[in-house]
Amino acid sequence: MTGIAAGVRGRCALGDILAADPVWDWASGKWYREAGSPVFASAPHQLAVSAYIRGKLVELSQDEETFDRIRRAWRGPKPDTVLQLRIGPVASGASVLADVSKVEEIKEQHRKLIGIDMELYGLFGAADEAPIPS
Repeated sequence: MTGIAAGVRGRCALGDILAADPVWDWASGKWYREAGSPVFASAPHQLAVSAYIRGKLVELSQDEETFDRIRRAWRGPKPDTVLQLRIGPVASGASVLADVSKVEEIKEQHRKLIGIDMELYGLFGAADEAPIPS
């Protein structure tokens, strides 16, 4: 799926391609009150790509020539970094995140988080439930 994701600083660079494995809904869980304050108990359900697809992604991530060609063909301003495909955990949620503290909370849900987006969990869920084409 093409789209825009917020990469986690230090784990990816501007322009990198993020391949989610796994993905989960960062807002899945339970809100309750403790000592009069709201508390969120996260209960993420992770969806992963198949081992076959992950293997193909790993193979593609090593194709430096293709990524260099993509970067050179880009018509806009080019980042100063080498374009890479990053494979790792991506949190997905329906809300726009303009509050850095909320991003920090989401980062606590997975120590290797590489990005946050708004659509991937739905896409993975639909793909997971879809019948295999014949």
